[in-house]
Amino acid sequence: MGAIQDLLVRLRSRFGAAAAVLQVDDESMSLRLGRNEDAILGIRIADPDRPSFRVSYPALKTKRGGRGRDHVHLAGVDGVLAEGVEWIADQLLQHGVVKPEL
Repeated sequence: MGAIQDLLVRLRSRFGAAAAVLQVDDESMSLRLGRNEDAILGIRIADPDRPSFRVSYPALKTKRGGRGRDHVHLAGVDGVLAEGVEWIADQLLQHGVVKPEL
């Protein structure tokens, strides 16, 4: 199996039916986590030897000290290991977005 298939098995084992596969091939996959239609996690192989991934997901951006300035944007990160992909998927399942770490 390839890195994407290995990761898919790992995510299905942890999240079960809550991780709906929207697209999968040898290089990438897209999952929707939970019932929120916008909680979509895009995953692409960044380095197959490591393996690490390039991920995109909805993230909540908060401006410090400002009220009403929170907004959701599409975030992208390179070099994420499988454990990090699981953490992001868990955030999407729980909140529909990845919340900032304070």
